[in-house]
Amino acid sequence: MTQDGSLKTISAVIADKLKAAGTMNASDLTAMMISPIQGPSQQTSMKRRVYDVIGVLAAADIITKTGTTITWVGYSNNMRVQQTKVNDLTKTLLVKDKIEKLKYKLRYLSYINALIVRNRSIPRPQVYIQLPFIVFQANFSIKQSKDQLILKLANRSDKPPHIITQFDIASSIDYKFDLDNALISNFPSVKPAYELINAYDDENGDEAF
Repeated sequence: MTQDGSLKTISAVIADKLKAAGTMNASDLTAMMISPIQGPSQQTSMKRRVYDVIGVLAAADIITKTGTTITWVGYSNNMRVQQTKVNDLTKTLLVKDKIEKLKYKLRYLSYINALIVRNRSIPRPQVYIQLPFIVFQANFSIKQSKDQLILKLANRSDKPPHIITQFDIASSIDYKFDLDNALISNFPSVKPAYELINAYDDENGDEAF
C-alpha cells in the first residue's frame, strides 16, 4: 500500500481488514495502514485518508465506531441503497482529497519560493558550489532549533529507515512567509487555485487557506 493508492483501493483494503478482524481499535488499524509508508508527510496523508474512509463506512452503517473501537456490521440486505450512499459519500471524499492534494502542492511551491527569496539575501562567496536538494534514506532522530534542522544518525535501530524529502525539510523551517500575497505575485497562475480552495473551505466551514 502506498500513499498514491486510490481511495477506492484504500477503502477496499480497510473493509477487508475490518471484516476479517470483526472488531479493531482505530489506532491499530491506522498504524497497520501507514506502517509500509515512509516519510512523515506521506504517513500524515495516509492517516487522513484512513480516518476519512472510516467515516464513510460508519455513515453507511457498514461499521460502527464507539470511541476508538470499530466493529464490522456488514452489508445490509438492501445493498443497492447502501452502495448508493457509499458512492455519494465517496464522491464528496474525492473532492476533499483533491483539495488536500492541491493545498500540499501550493505549500510545497511556497516553501521553495521562500527558500529562493531567503537565499537571494545571503551574500555569496566568489567561489561556491550550488547543490540541489538531496533526498536520502536513513535511521535518524530530528531536532529543530530556531534556525537549524539537526538530523542525528542512529548507529543501531530496529525501526525501518525514513525517507526525507525536500518538502519535509522545507516545511520544518519557519520562513515567516506571506503565503498568499508573495506567492501569487511571483506565480500569478496559482491565483485560481487559491480561489478554489478558499471557496471550498468557506462552504465546508474550514479555515481559509
